[in-house]
Amino acid sequence: MDQTDLTTWTGFFMWASILNLGLMTLTSFAWMGFRSQAHRIHGRMFGVSSATVDITAYASIAVWKALTIAFFICPWLALLILA
Repeated sequence: MDQTDLTTWTGFFMWASILNLGLMTLTSFAWMGFRSQAHRIHGRMFGVSSATVDITAYASIAVWKALTIAFFICPWLALLILA
């Protein structure tokens, strides 16, 4: 692998990490702001409790964070070390 490929992939994983972390932060703040509306909407549509909506939302954000770390941040750090 030549240096140009390493630089390209390092930049790709850097920007993908930044984008994912930014969207995750935005989603977390949006969840905090619209939590009660989400409870009401999902309660009416699916008949689930507020606790179930909370657990699902927090679990989704946690899975997103784990996948971002595994598929974007770890490869980016590995490429930084390699380059």
